Amino acid sequence: EYGGKARVVMADVSGHGARASLLMAVVYTLFSLGKNRRYTLPETLSLINELLLRIIGTEPDFITLFAADVDTEAGEIEFVNAGHCPVMLYRGNGAVESLGAQYPMLGFYPLEVEVESRPFPPGAELFVFTDGFYELAPECAHVLDFERFWDMAAELLGHEGRFLYTLMKKVEGLSEEE
Repeated sequence: EYGGKARVVMADVSGHGARASLLMAVVYTLFSLGKNRRYTLPETLSLINELLLRIIGTEPDFITLFAADVDTEAGEIEFVNAGHCPVMLYRGNGAVESLGAQYPMLGFYPLEVEVESRPFPPGAELFVFTDGFYELAPECAHVLDFERFWDMAAELLGHEGRFLYTLMKKVEGLSEEE
């Protein structure tokens, strides 16, 4: 919790192994620092990006990131999306909004970060994921592209029940259809 708001963060680093782990640890550490010092989202992301610019240099590494402050009392969400998958915002009545990237991936360019805000009324839901969620089964990747995954998830948001469990079963079931 951050100033009466819940902070939601999802980051994805390119590559695997020790270097990728180090970059993710940097992001985690700086978000923790930002929380302790009560930094705003723009302050935190600017700090992270500045450090990543120094660390990454000319290497081909990058980080995508979605971060939001959700204020359920005020009924509002403030967010920043830096090159990450679109995030699903369900506000009721079956409508799902895409919170797409406003900025490029972190670690490439200097950024002046500003948040966007949307209403977040009671009953609203947020689904944040990485591309690894819909690329779970490489053998059926040609079946489950992003658009199909989005449609499957959007259909399930807002319904009673176990959203992630049901979505996973649908994704896993695709390889059985072939």
